[in-house]
Amino acid sequence: MATSNIQQTGLENSIYFIEDVEGYDEQYDDLKDNIRCENYLEEVEVFDRAYKEWTTLSIVIKIAWCYYDWVNLIIICDQELDDLDLSKSSLNKIDRAIARLEKIMKEYSTELRCTARFSNGETIYEEVDK
Repeated sequence: MATSNIQQTGLENSIYFIEDVEGYDEQYDDLKDNIRCENYLEEVEVFDRAYKEWTTLSIVIKIAWCYYDWVNLIIICDQELDDLDLSKSSLNKIDRAIARLEKIMKEYSTELRCTARFSNGETIYEEVDK
């Protein structure tokens, strides 16, 4: 069990978790360099129906510290999707971009899912079958 302070933005379909990186500075530096150098960025052109204009969304992978020496990978979008009036085809484009980023995230991390969350804040996670 652990406290439920693994960050998620809601764009990810799973939790992408890396354990004990602080004790392994080289491993953490490699992870940061790989994510930064590979420029894991998806730019998606979508049409906002409310404003009747095209806009480009930038969707990227970021490293988020959990607690102790663990990190997880999260997906960040430069705009709040709830603020946009998007068509189904635009949402499908975003979903495909997120799926491409999640495929990359699986290479660097262990995929987890939350199986139980208790009122005292404790949470149980299990590894997703590959």
